[in-house]
Amino acid sequence: MLFRSRRRALVRALDRELGGLVEVVGDHAGMHLVATLHADDREIALRAVARGLSVIPLSSCYAGRARRRGLLLGYGAMRAGEIGERVRELADAIRGKPAHA
Repeated sequence: MLFRSRRRALVRALDRELGGLVEVVGDHAGMHLVATLHADDREIALRAVARGLSVIPLSSCYAGRARRRGLLLGYGAMRAGEIGERVRELADAIRGKPAHA
């Protein structure tokens, strides 16, 4: 139940902040989901790290040529109340806005 509410909050925040830029995949169970994108996921992951976020570029999970690009997002250790702010930071990273110093 706890992870379900976190997952729901994450999916809603992704839709609100990034609707149209990402497609959420695998959002029905577990403690991770994938947000696919049509951009360089490795570059976005680096920009996310500069903001203190930990994401895994989906393209790095393929043994061969990546068929999809996106970000593997974990929410198991995150409090539901901080998800919205973290997704706003992620949205800024995806859009290429500079990180705050």
